[in-house]
Amino acid sequence: MITSKVVALAATLALCAPAFSQTIGKEARINLRVQDRALSEVVDYLRDQAGVNLVLLPGQYDNVSVQLTDVPWRDALDVVAESVGCVVTERTGGILLVERPARVSYETTQPTDITQVIDMIGKFGGANIVVAPEVKGLLSLRLKDVPWRDALEVACKTLGFTVIEEERGILRVVDPVTLQAQMTTRSYQLRYIRPASRFRPQIKS
Repeated sequence: MITSKVVALAATLALCAPAFSQTIGKEARINLRVQDRALSEVVDYLRDQAGVNLVLLPGQYDNVSVQLTDVPWRDALDVVAESVGCVVTERTGGILLVERPARVSYETTQPTDITQVIDMIGKFGGANIVVAPEVKGLLSLRLKDVPWRDALEVACKTLGFTVIEEERGILRVVDPVTLQAQMTTRSYQLRYIRPASRFRPQIKS
């Protein structure tokens, strides 16, 4: 049954290929017309067309119904993901992840300390967040059904702060000036390095 569905999807997508040409690779443009198809099947097709590392995280997802004509595969991926409430994030090494993030609906009744807002958003997303001491200020916000990471980025950017993702997915909220200071390049003088000699010994017998 699964095999028949995959074959049916491939046939449907193949019929949608551009009449003039079909480019395979990172510059691929595609036609995509699917109705009530599993997200995993569509992601597999886009992965094969673009030749990229594209991963669908485990979870329960709605089926996909979209009609797209001659669009870059990356735009098609974003549209497909958004149509079922997912987002596409890029990780180290160019790996693309499709996932359904926790969403935030929240409204402040008065200006609120940004650290409290960050803490609230972090709990929605189940995230590990480290907030630098210089992150201070008040803000008011009203959010409705927004992916938690987008909510965090916007809240911090409003007061001029930035979110940095470290190893293991840990997030840091810092002042860009502090971040720049931490990235200062240092130079060191090397000693006791002997240059190559211009003379070569010769043995005569």
